[in-house]
Amino acid sequence: MLSAKTEPQRPTAAAPTDARQLVSFCFYRVDPAWRRLPDVTKRKQADELRAVIDRYAKRLLVLTYSLVGLKADVDFLIWRVGTRLEDLQEMSRAVRQTAMAGYLTMPYSYLSMTKRSTYVDKLDPDHPDKRRFVTPFHSKYLFVYPFVKTTEWYQLPFDRRQAMMDEHIV
Repeated sequence: MLSAKTEPQRPTAAAPTDARQLVSFCFYRVDPAWRRLPDVTKRKQADELRAVIDRYAKRLLVLTYSLVGLKADVDFLIWRVGTRLEDLQEMSRAVRQTAMAGYLTMPYSYLSMTKRSTYVDKLDPDHPDKRRFVTPFHSKYLFVYPFVKTTEWYQLPFDRRQAMMDEHIV
């Protein structure tokens, strides 16, 4: 029997020790029917979508990329970075409320979260947190590929995973 003095400790929520960013990649396809709309309608709808993007760019890092001619099943990408999931959801709702949304599908959507890596960055070992925050270069091109760490990944010895990450980071 436990007395009041020996009551088991209950887990408490740990205070966040490091800030994280949510990173969202939304890939959109434009229905070919949209291209057949009158130019004035297309311009109005595109302007409305651009206004939503611009409005949320005040709270989030938002970058757009054209994928026309690069990937057959998508036409553009909206890359978003923020600290609150609610902001990402709100923006997604706002995009879906535009007139152009009736002509959009989202074949791919990836959501990730930054955190300090357990792997040593051999290129910059003195700054382990450098890669924890997304700082885009506003480059003309962006390459996105999903990197999912599976159970099999974690069953590999740490030094093997470190070697793979060394190759991945370069």
